[in-house]
Amino acid sequence: LKNNLIPTSMRGKVVVGRSPLTQFSKSLDELVRYPYGCVEQTTSAVFPQLYYADLVKSISSERGYDVNAAYNVQQAINKLQSMQVGNGALTYWPGGDYESWWGSVYACHFLIEARKAGYEVNSGTIDRLLDYMKYKLVKKEVETYWYNGSLRKDIAPREVPYSLYVLA
Repeated sequence: LKNNLIPTSMRGKVVVGRSPLTQFSKSLDELVRYPYGCVEQTTSAVFPQLYYADLVKSISSERGYDVNAAYNVQQAINKLQSMQVGNGALTYWPGGDYESWWGSVYACHFLIEARKAGYEVNSGTIDRLLDYMKYKLVKKEVETYWYNGSLRKDIAPREVPYSLYVLA
């Protein structure tokens, strides 16, 4: 590589693979090792492992650590199920005391896909999440969208279409 950088600061990598997913190897690696544990980050770290376990394992072993995608997915399922509160929603953080509508829909989507993939998921957890989404949709909440500096419009929150998708 020709450039005007300090020679010791240059690095390059060539990745060759038959799968088009190879181009996402760095992103998957960072996602799998994401260090935080909120509902969105927990779900994001394991969602790709449902489908790309072999790719994730090969990327991880290349970096010097072992990843057992099936174990990771099941542990995330257990963690997400433990974050459910009385109204069916999931809290944003483990042990939290406030619900996360977006996180609940996202995690429910993951849990449904995990169950389809053969993982052990408590049906009661999914049923309560689906009931929570129905409840939120019936409330017909809106949020204010500001544009052009001072104009406003009440719109449906982004959770509405995602809830409808997961419910469908």
